[in-house]
Amino acid sequence: MRKLLFVFLLVPLFAFAQMSTYGPTAKTDQLWQVAIVARPNATVSIQQAMVAIFQANSEAFSDKNMNGLKPSMILQIPSLEKMNAVPNTLAASTVAAQDSAWTKMQEPKKHATAQHAKKIITEAKHATRHEKHMQAVLTVVQTDQEKLQNLKKQYGDIGTLLISFDQQYQVRLGDLEKHNLDQQGQIDQLKQQLTQLQQQLTANQQQLAVVQEQDKPKGEFFTPYVTSMRNYLGDTGFKIVIGIIVIILLLLIWWAFPGRRFKKVKVKTEVEKDHDHDVDGEYDFLGSKEGIPAKLDLARAYIDMGDKEAAREMLKEILEKGSAEQKEEARVLLSKVIEVVEEE
Repeated sequence: MRKLLFVFLLVPLFAFAQMSTYGPTAKTDQLWQVAIVARPNATVSIQQAMVAIFQANSEAFSDKNMNGLKPSMILQIPSLEKMNAVPNTLAASTVAAQDSAWTKMQEPKKHATAQHAKKIITEAKHATRHEKHMQAVLTVVQTDQEKLQNLKKQYGDIGTLLISFDQQYQVRLGDLEKHNLDQQGQIDQLKQQLTQLQQQLTANQQQLAVVQEQDKPKGEFFTPYVTSMRNYLGDTGFKIVIGIIVIILLLLIWWAFPGRRFKKVKVKTEVEKDHDHDVDGEYDFLGSKEGIPAKLDLARAYIDMGDKEAAREMLKEILEKGSAEQKEEARVLLSKVIEVVEEE
């Protein structure tokens, strides 16, 4: 019972220890116990560790069988790579073949032991002086053998359970690795779809920017320049410059189109022969259709200066006399004036 307790305490303490040697071995040590203690981690099965240790220490086993571990031996423990190099299926088949061969080899020995025990009993019966003493010795030997058989059976049951648990663990580990691979594949597909969506979104944004640039009103072409000039000069300086520009523009218009007085025209009709009409007037450029573009520029200048009333009056005149395109541009500017007034 103490040995069984020692095994249960020793396995969790040394299960993950990195070992290079093991020993010296005791008479009761078996290879599967050494494999449990010496394997680096749970990724190596017990059968793999047993086969790897047996191959590295063949001189430490009698009858060239892994069940015949000799006492007082120092075992060389292979590395994790060498243990993993042994396939699981090969390790399991090798352990099973070794167990079967060992069982066959032990049968003659058991038979010889039984014959020897019978001989001792027979001789003890004939030996009067030592009869009681030999019977007592025989009883002790049988008792020890029974205890040994019970211990071997208990150890064998524990080893079987550990091997079964290790096999189940390996199967479960393989399932988890497969599941992780499937999940990683799904993640990669989602990443590819996300990349495609981002590329499509970028293309849509570029197309939207082109459409907005095409739909941008013509009057907004000067807006960046006016804004930068206002930021550079300040509100007061900007208004002064705009006023000077307007005055220069009016002087140029007045110089290019001076006032002209029409001659008196006398129109006589057959109905009213006795009535003469004198027609006197000046040519008003801003009031004509040719002056509409100049009025649009003045309206923009008034908007930039903050003179909303003057801009509104100018735009109303354009809505009355301008062309369809000019009226549309005037409506856009007028909507901006109305938005500015509402915000204030």
